[in-house]
Amino acid sequence: MAKPSEMAHVVVALHNAIAKILGKAELPHTPSISNKSLSQAIQKYAKTLTDLKGKSLIVCGLNDTGMQCTVNAINQMLDNYGYTIDIKNNPVKLFQGIDTDFISLVEEIKQGKVNTLITYQCNPVYTAPQHLDFAGALKKVNYKISTSLYNDETAMSCDLVCPDQHFLESWGDAQPNAVAYTLIQPCITPVFAKPRHEGTRQFLSSILVWNSAATTDARDYIKSTYNALNQEIAFEQALHDGGLILNPALSTTTESIKTVILKTSKTSEKEPTESLSSTNWQDVVPITLNASASGLELITYQKAGIGNGNQSNNPWLMEMPDPISKVTWDNYITMNPDDVKKMGLHEMLRQDIDGSIVTLTSNGKSVEVPVYPQPGQAPGSVGLALGYGRKAESLKVAFGVGVNAFAFQTQTGTTIQNWTSGVTIKDTGKTHAFAATQIQHTIMGREEYLLREVSLNEFKTKEKSEWNPAVEITVHGGGKKHVSEVDLWAAHPRPGHKWGLSIDMNLCIGCSACVIACTAENNVAVVGKSEVRKTRDMQWLRIDRYYSSDMNTEKGKTQGLGSKQMYIEMENPSSNPKVTFQPMMCQHCNHAPCETVCPVLATSHSTEGLNMMTYNRCIGTATVQTTVHLKLDDLTGSIILEILILQNLILLNKS
Repeated sequence: MAKPSEMAHVVVALHNAIAKILGKAELPHTPSISNKSLSQAIQKYAKTLTDLKGKSLIVCGLNDTGMQCTVNAINQMLDNYGYTIDIKNNPVKLFQGIDTDFISLVEEIKQGKVNTLITYQCNPVYTAPQHLDFAGALKKVNYKISTSLYNDETAMSCDLVCPDQHFLESWGDAQPNAVAYTLIQPCITPVFAKPRHEGTRQFLSSILVWNSAATTDARDYIKSTYNALNQEIAFEQALHDGGLILNPALSTTTESIKTVILKTSKTSEKEPTESLSSTNWQDVVPITLNASASGLELITYQKAGIGNGNQSNNPWLMEMPDPISKVTWDNYITMNPDDVKKMGLHEMLRQDIDGSIVTLTSNGKSVEVPVYPQPGQAPGSVGLALGYGRKAESLKVAFGVGVNAFAFQTQTGTTIQNWTSGVTIKDTGKTHAFAATQIQHTIMGREEYLLREVSLNEFKTKEKSEWNPAVEITVHGGGKKHVSEVDLWAAHPRPGHKWGLSIDMNLCIGCSACVIACTAENNVAVVGKSEVRKTRDMQWLRIDRYYSSDMNTEKGKTQGLGSKQMYIEMENPSSNPKVTFQPMMCQHCNHAPCETVCPVLATSHSTEGLNMMTYNRCIGTATVQTTVHLKLDDLTGSIILEILILQNLILLNKS
């Protein structure tokens, strides 16, 4: 665990540890790492990385040129260029924003040099750091135009709003890297455009109209751009395939994306084809290496759901439990549990829902925000999610929820930093009730039987019955039977395949994208924070998160603890715990209750074991919801998942 100000020390120490093993030149900087366990971890991972040369990847999480260059040097030593990193033939062209350009723009606005400003796919009044005072500077622009989809904070400050169309209503193209040229086509007819409304027009069309272009139709413009780029594959064919693969370095012909995907479905070993230029890394010093940090350090981050705020008005995402904290609807600061205890704040032990509200002060700005203890977080650090604190009343879901963390970002030189030091926290004496889903279905203490983690070699040494013992239940009349022999439903005939869904637990990171996909596909209702607190969340799929605990069954028996006290102690995670995720999927599909109760047979059962849905037959009686969404036993789950993706893949393969 390392604070933001210590990250450069960790990176340099890792570089020098790897360099020492490989006999390479070490950086002259001498990092100071007082944390013994952290120092040991650096040595451990240095050895692991050198054993995996050409098969690893190191990335940098801070906006620090020196750190980024040091990370590049580590990847260079590990021979990752040409293996896991391909900058020669496939440079990424995404996220090319430059802090210097934005900072210079704000200065030019303040100096009265900008007469007209058009904002597109951005909301700088909300996202700009407080010290730049973009909102104040914007008042000096004579003519301000917003093309936002919503009447957001920047749109409210503009003279004219020309609402753009949603990307699902729009034509477009993109080149995410040097290889791919992709085409974007609308999926639906624009909802608020002519002839029914006068409100929206695609931004590309607006630019063409304002510039009196020969064609003002977005599709025609995209087609002309494509034809100028390529003459070998018809536009309609490229549109069908999704775009083109353009890689003159590897191929003399232009291929469709579909063809290349089929060709490269199996990866193969290759020799390194590139290396980084011979930069003198010793001259590059990370900003944070010599940074003077005092007090608590605040770092702002993006949540998996609402991102930087561009998704904050989506109630599905607001109600999606955070992958780690499992909290819904709230914005809060995270702190190490030891720091919380030292400050006398609510520790929220055993998954208590009440947290302390504190006054957070940084760089002259203060806000009141609740505290959520986060095991594994570096002592002395505070985390605050971006995307909250929206001030535009038109954003009915996000308005007034949380605080704006962008205001706490700072500027160092020509870069905007997402961390700052010298932060103070003062207890207000008030409390805040969180709505977290983990406490609703916890299997703490039993997860050691469900979330077993072993090496492949150990797994092979034992029989199947050791890992998955037979489950028997008591039946009427006495005795026990295997669960496969007891069924309240008549079995369906299976003349052919029987399909199912499996999850690679080695890959699941708990991101909850599947939860939102299921929610959207089934149009699951949003219930709000107060109902989530009452365990009435309606998500049909959930991802449980479990921390490792210092207490376990064996230790509890050794200490002579009773079952109740033992399980209570298991609810308290280790100070630096391991994290495991347990997806709780569909438990009903083989005998789905909805198939029995639907009055119009909109849902039925296939001979291959799939729950089928005829949407144009559904009349919306909601009988399915009353019978299917049951809060079952924790071990069996509480969700339904219609696996339409699987059905589509089956139909695609059959065709």
